[in-house]
Amino acid sequence: MKKALVYCLVLLLSPVVLSAQIANNTSLIGTVLDSTGSAVSGAKVTAVEQGTKLQYTATTNDAGYYSIPFIQGGNYDITVEQTGFGKVTTTGIPVALNQSVRTDFNLKIGTASDTVTVLSASTPPLSTDDASLGETFPPKQVEDLPVQGHNALQIAALSSKRHHRA
Repeated sequence: MKKALVYCLVLLLSPVVLSAQIANNTSLIGTVLDSTGSAVSGAKVTAVEQGTKLQYTATTNDAGYYSIPFIQGGNYDITVEQTGFGKVTTTGIPVALNQSVRTDFNLKIGTASDTVTVLSASTPPLSTDDASLGETFPPKQVEDLPVQGHNALQIAALSSKRHHRA
């Protein structure tokens, strides 16, 4: 009898534990080039989330590529600095959860005190680095769906139908 009670408790609590283990694939990626189109290696890339002021950093590799994985969603200001080049900042980059957002930079020769600020549009950028497409439904909307058993494939089909009608 006690074993059955323990099993019931484990089954009831497992959704809570599993929901806390959902992976975050949200990231900022991009390439840093100079005015001739050559890769800038070793540039410091700093991303600051506007609302929380959380700061993430990365350094470009030999190909000028940077990646800042596992960040929180929000609006970001990204600054790129490298000795011999002017500092460049792009502001207001919207980042949705579980999306890779690409922001490329072109540095111009100058001093660290030279700063170029690029204001970003408030429209979310198109993710060209992966083929993922996601949509979040509030729990109440999922519960109210006219789908028997709340099958994930049927919910996805409803989502795609909703987009085709728009």
